[in-house]
Amino acid sequence: MLCSSCGPWHDCRNPVDDEERHMHMSLCKYGPTADRRDAARVCRRPRTFIYGHVGRLDLPAQGEGAKDFTYVSGLAVRSSQGTYDFRDGDGIVPLLLRPLGRPGGCSATAAAVLAGEVLSRLEGFDFRGVPAHAQIADRVGAMLKRLLSGETALSLLASLNPKQPLFLEDQRHLAEAILQEVEAAEAIDVHTHLFSASHGETLMEYGIDAMLTYHYLVSEYLASSSESPKEFYALSRTEQAGRVWEGLFVNSTPLSEPCRGVLTTLSALGLKEEVAGRDLAAIRRWYAGQDAEMFNEKMMRLARLRYIVTSHDPFESDQLQHCLTPPTCPPRYRSALALDKLLEGDWPEVCRTLKGLGRPSTLGAATELARECVRAIQPVFITAATPDGFSYARDCVPDGLLEDNLSSASAPSPQQVLDAVILPLCREFDVPLSLRMGTRRAVSPSLGLAGDGVGSAELRSLGHLCEANQDVKFLFTVLSRTDQHEAAVLATKFRNLHLWGCWWYCNQPSVVSEVTSLRLEMLGTKFTFQASSARVHDQLIYKWIHARSMLSKLLVSKYTELMATGYRVSRGDLRRDVGRLLGGSFEEFLQKKL
Repeated sequence: MLCSSCGPWHDCRNPVDDEERHMHMSLCKYGPTADRRDAARVCRRPRTFIYGHVGRLDLPAQGEGAKDFTYVSGLAVRSSQGTYDFRDGDGIVPLLLRPLGRPGGCSATAAAVLAGEVLSRLEGFDFRGVPAHAQIADRVGAMLKRLLSGETALSLLASLNPKQPLFLEDQRHLAEAILQEVEAAEAIDVHTHLFSASHGETLMEYGIDAMLTYHYLVSEYLASSSESPKEFYALSRTEQAGRVWEGLFVNSTPLSEPCRGVLTTLSALGLKEEVAGRDLAAIRRWYAGQDAEMFNEKMMRLARLRYIVTSHDPFESDQLQHCLTPPTCPPRYRSALALDKLLEGDWPEVCRTLKGLGRPSTLGAATELARECVRAIQPVFITAATPDGFSYARDCVPDGLLEDNLSSASAPSPQQVLDAVILPLCREFDVPLSLRMGTRRAVSPSLGLAGDGVGSAELRSLGHLCEANQDVKFLFTVLSRTDQHEAAVLATKFRNLHLWGCWWYCNQPSVVSEVTSLRLEMLGTKFTFQASSARVHDQLIYKWIHARSMLSKLLVSKYTELMATGYRVSRGDLRRDVGRLLGGSFEEFLQKKL
């Protein structure tokens, strides 16, 4: 039996279940459906929280220019391919509007009703019961009718006086607009440790076991466990993940931010029932059915990221060859060259890497290796963590420093590494230097990666660095909450300095709220709001859900204060400002001429 409403394009003989059959027949009254997947997509409860779709456009005539462009944050028109992106929360809106495409079009009354049905999907909109809402539906329907009658979209838009800003008149509309803009904007994640599938399984991290064995959760678990770090690390990853799940999610209430993050991620992936049942085995079964490459791309789309910047460390054995001969990566992955071991003075690892390549253990050889990596991966910037007690006072570089043996007692200081190696590379390749400041390594060595702590950023030295190297761009973040005020002040003093994110231990809601409020008050939108520092692809979901929620709350407060002075805020103002906070200021800084 074929559906009488859908016609020959839609076979209703094999619905997924009775629920789908009921939903399908209720939807078919709105007009023909293109294929069975529309009904299935609407009827089956979604396992994710964003729906992105691709629509078709007429291909340009031969000889006509075909430009691709973004028409609203996160959505693009690809004229050359004849496609455009659009979003629809649950898939019903295209079905509601399908009668508009029938031969002969529809009446003005029908267009108004259909517009009202679509608008009624917004909370609080009732075109049948509220006269003012009915008027809005009529006006939107009239515009649809004009388009269906042959009027061009550009002509219609011109008649609406598009140059007049859409000002927000009250706090409710302001809050709704901020939430929509923050949720819709695509962000740039300027600091991650995420590698694409083309880098191989050892570097590409995703899945429930990878999330549960992330160093935040490992240190939280071991702090209260009778199990020693040595015993824990002797277990397989699967066993470690099981211990963490039992310890932090079953036998304890998962109140910490890293624990809540795991739950936010699983919930966003549609695994609420499994979480409610605390059923790790069921969660693992779900993950076992995912394709790694497609899954990781999905994580970035769900987090609404335009691209991420991944740190590549040539002095890590599993990353070296990828730094010298990088594999092809999807466009959402971009690179940074991490020289932490040079700046922090981990000379045994530096020498091991150079020896493995058959090169001398000198700073000159390390410099040449870094130069080759810059040429190969074409990084957005060079990045490094400063060591505990970092200082910079602009001393001169001693003669012969580049030729001295790094295994000797007179190894170069962090300042000498900067002046002799890293800053010259930045100048040679015209790339910024991003400093992560305030790490105290191996506070508890037995914990491995989980054993690092918080130190002082020594921001006076950053000021000296910016002053002495005004032709180099510096990005920076600080690890300690106590350094945040000085960091914001410093960011107002140097045009070659850009502040980003609440990094690592500062990525806690209470700290993010306090620090971002301070930065908005001191810097406006001239900083980058957040970066995930994610090592597992799944973490992108929760880190950006939590970050966007916090940003929306903070911006509502700030813009409410602004409007109280009589200053008028438009929707365009919000879109511009949100875009800057979520990566636009970062890109503006990269393009700035010093």
